[in-house]
Amino acid sequence: MSNKRLNTILLILTLIMPSLSFADPHEDYLRGLAAYQREDLMTAIESLKIAADSGHAKAQSLLGYIYDIAEENEQAFHYYRQAAEQGEADGAYGMGTLYATGEGVVQDLFEAVRWFEKAADAGHPQAIDLLATAYLNGGLALTKDSAKAIDLLERGAALGHSPSIERLKALKEKEGI
Repeated sequence: MSNKRLNTILLILTLIMPSLSFADPHEDYLRGLAAYQREDLMTAIESLKIAADSGHAKAQSLLGYIYDIAEENEQAFHYYRQAAEQGEADGAYGMGTLYATGEGVVQDLFEAVRWFEKAADAGHPQAIDLLATAYLNGGLALTKDSAKAIDLLERGAALGHSPSIERLKALKEKEGI
C-alpha cells in the first residue's frame, strides 16, 4: 500500500471516528463509568479497559470491581493491583477483599489487612469501618483493641461516614467514654 493511500485512509478514519482518535484515558473512564451506571456492562468494560490499560487508576479499580463481581478473579486481581499500586483507595480495598476471601489468590489475612490499611490511609470509609470492626471482634487475625477501633471510627466519622458515626457513638457509650 502506498504512503499516500495509507495517509488518506488514516485521515478518513480520523474524521469519521474523532472520539477514538482523540480520547484521553479520563474521557474513556467517564464514558465507561456512565455505561456502568446505566448497567450497560459491555460498553462499560470496553471503555474502562481502554482507560485502565492506559494507566487510569480509577478505571482500573472500577474494571477490577466489575470483574470481581463477575467472578473473573484473575482479571479483578490484575486491575485492582494496578490501581492499588498507584495509591487508588478502591483498588487497595479490592485487593484486601480478594486476600480476605481467598478469591483468585491464596487467602492471606495479613496481606488483606495490609491492603485494607492502605485503603484506610487513603481515606476509604469502608476500609476504615472494616478494620474498626476487625479490631472490635478480633477478625482478620487482628487482636481485639478498642482503642484502635475508636481511632479508626473517629477517622471514618470525620469523613462523614454514617455507619462509623453511629458505631463510634455506640462504642463510646458502651466503653463509658
